[in-house]
Amino acid sequence: MKLKPTIKLSEASQDLVRTSNLLKSEMLYLTQPLRKSEDLVKDALPVMFSIRSLIRAQVSHIEAVCYLIRRMLLSLPKDILISEFSHADRLKLDDKRINKSDNAEVTNRMGTKDNIDFSFKSFAKIFTKDFQLIKGTAWENFLVVLDARDRLTHPKSFDSQIISPSEWESLEKTDEWFTSETNRMLNQAKKENQFMAQP
Repeated sequence: MKLKPTIKLSEASQDLVRTSNLLKSEMLYLTQPLRKSEDLVKDALPVMFSIRSLIRAQVSHIEAVCYLIRRMLLSLPKDILISEFSHADRLKLDDKRINKSDNAEVTNRMGTKDNIDFSFKSFAKIFTKDFQLIKGTAWENFLVVLDARDRLTHPKSFDSQIISPSEWESLEKTDEWFTSETNRMLNQAKKENQFMAQP
């Protein structure tokens, strides 16, 4: 039977929604001039610069939402955290792990793919009965964007800074997918947990 935590998280869930919507609005604002441009070529330097910035911003947006999800979970009563999450997973929620050499807690930031999986699964474990992140083609588009972000962060040549039309298309689809899945998860949680509902 799904736990019904006594703590009221409506404020935390609203904070997550507000932050996600703010980031989404900023993304839409930044992409307006790009949506009018058909010059996605090497010589379109201003356009390329903006798209490179958007790719970095999109991945940062995803990581920020996952961070907020995990912080929300860490605000649960301690007895729920202990009963529902292993010690290792409680540390992961807080970006930590046990160092095997001295048994001390150390910082351990997850990669973006693991971060999404872990954050969404952890949230669903507490607040929904059967939510599962829809991946498929959308996940493949996200991986294209993630690879592009990594390439831009560690360029090995001039061409490493060039974004292809297919990568730009994947960026738009990733934005739509992640926003949709985040909202779907929160809406399902609100239906199943009255305390999550906005006042």
